[in-house]
Amino acid sequence: MRRSAKDKRRAAQPRPDGPPSAPPLARDPWAYVCVLAVLPALLRSWGAPLGEPFADDFDFLRHALLEAPGSFFDGFSTPYWRPLARQVYFGLLSPVILSHPGWVAALHTVLLAASGLLFYRALRPRWSRAAAAGAATFPLLMESSRMLIAWPSHFQDLGALFFAALALHEASRSRMITGLAAMLGSLLTKESGVVIALALPFVAPTTDGARRSRPTWALAALGVVGVWGAVYLTLLRSHAVTFPGGDPSTTVTLPWLARFGWSTWHSLRASLSLAAGPGAWDGFVWLGAGVVVLGGIARIGSNRAARARLAAAWSWVAWGVAWFLVSSAVLAEVYPAWWPNRAIVGAVGIGIAVTALAWAAHPHLVAALLLVRLFAFFVSPAAPRRVAAEPPRSGAAFDFVRMVRLQRLVRDTRRVLTRRFPTLPRGTIVSQHNLPLLSEYAFAGDKGIQVWYRDTTVRWARFEEFSAGELPNVVGLVEWQPRGARQVALVETEAMRVLLTGTDLLRLSRWREGAAAFMRADALQRDRGALVFLGTAASKRALCLIGLGELDAAARAARDGLALWPDNPDSHYALAVVFLKGGQREAALSQLDSLLAIHPDDAGAQGLRDRLRGSPAVGAP
Repeated sequence: MRRSAKDKRRAAQPRPDGPPSAPPLARDPWAYVCVLAVLPALLRSWGAPLGEPFADDFDFLRHALLEAPGSFFDGFSTPYWRPLARQVYFGLLSPVILSHPGWVAALHTVLLAASGLLFYRALRPRWSRAAAAGAATFPLLMESSRMLIAWPSHFQDLGALFFAALALHEASRSRMITGLAAMLGSLLTKESGVVIALALPFVAPTTDGARRSRPTWALAALGVVGVWGAVYLTLLRSHAVTFPGGDPSTTVTLPWLARFGWSTWHSLRASLSLAAGPGAWDGFVWLGAGVVVLGGIARIGSNRAARARLAAAWSWVAWGVAWFLVSSAVLAEVYPAWWPNRAIVGAVGIGIAVTALAWAAHPHLVAALLLVRLFAFFVSPAAPRRVAAEPPRSGAAFDFVRMVRLQRLVRDTRRVLTRRFPTLPRGTIVSQHNLPLLSEYAFAGDKGIQVWYRDTTVRWARFEEFSAGELPNVVGLVEWQPRGARQVALVETEAMRVLLTGTDLLRLSRWREGAAAFMRADALQRDRGALVFLGTAASKRALCLIGLGELDAAARAARDGLALWPDNPDSHYALAVVFLKGGQREAALSQLDSLLAIHPDDAGAQGLRDRLRGSPAVGAP
């Protein structure tokens, strides 16, 4: 029997919509693809201290473990009202977050994989399996998805994503009660869940057998958002909850449209696993994306069937773009501090839009787009193996590499401290020495150490407080090491005090007493991994030996100091003086250049170098 012309046109329209039937989940290979899409994130997180609590975690853990139970209707010690991500999450997991951080990372991995599977099943009733999998894995294959696995506090983004996926899944099955409940879960996890109100009416079935119409879904979703918003506004007015810096409407520093453009551009870059700032591989990623786009345009322009598929998929494209833009609009509030993980919920929308477009042009373009995204993912920075002296310059206020740097510092500090002091008396003080730049935030003030020891009287002290000599009950100093197998060591309190005494003697030109003090400080230090401390003691002893006229011994001590801590300025200065006294002017200048490259503000070294360059016959100081 010959088909009608209308039937032929329908047959020429293989949209993202697929056949209504699908194999059982256990026998659906595309479902496994969606679950296994978390593997790149795990591979690119290899070596990171996944699940290690730091920074904001300590706010929530201190609240959960050391303070009286709070209300469900407060910010849980910090801004915003996100009770599922704070009161519920930390209330349930606080007993294991410190002792088994890997369990937390495993839970987050499962939830991320489940999100991909739920998105796939939500799209599957009206999309082909391959297209549904391509769109569902979009947020999982962003490099910032690693942040959702690695940090307990990022359950707020992960939870918003998971509940969004669950809401869409339930709506696709026309289950209004559970769909709205999941939508509320997303809202109570993070405000970005508001975008789900756009999604539920669109995903809900609209066939003759559907139990509810789209207007019904839209009214119900708006009702949930309205109730949530009314409660949130009441809490803001009662000051039970705040926004950072107060009411956002009073802190605008840039027109809203400019901030919206900022958040949209950064969200787009994050969806392609690109850093906020320019990167070495950006050109290759944009080139690959451009080839896919141009290929799609050419195909649609030259192929009637592709244009027919585009007409059928256009509503999905528009809906996905709307999702992305609304999510970006929500993020305009965080200007100018960009965190790429915040774009993951919005990436669901852009993933649906671009997948629908690529599929309409040609199914192979979905695979091409996947290859571009995998390339961008795998050329993004890996987990740093060591704690760098400075945070990376990626253009973001916070990203995966910055996060791992702080997590590693906190983990190593906790291990060194609790291994030496399993318990601490009340009122104990631990000082910090030589912390890397912009890392104090990781300890959340005193909250981190108080959570470790379950004691609100234990506290940190900066080295400036310790060196002033006014702190009792200091049991040691945690010291960061720029090199060595261990990057955190514990300096003995008495050893540091003797070193400070030796430094005072050095200033007074009491060379012999100073040299003896520095040798005693070295002998008192138990942890020989404290290379900064030991290098400082050796280099300062070298200066004392120069004062005593023992130049050979001074050179040996200075070189010992450099071997322990190459960046210490006193060793370079001591060697410069030794070389100058020996008539080796160029060698002395080389040491001063090395010193000033590390410490450009060292006035003494600068003055000596200027005198050497200005007068070849100048004598040593």
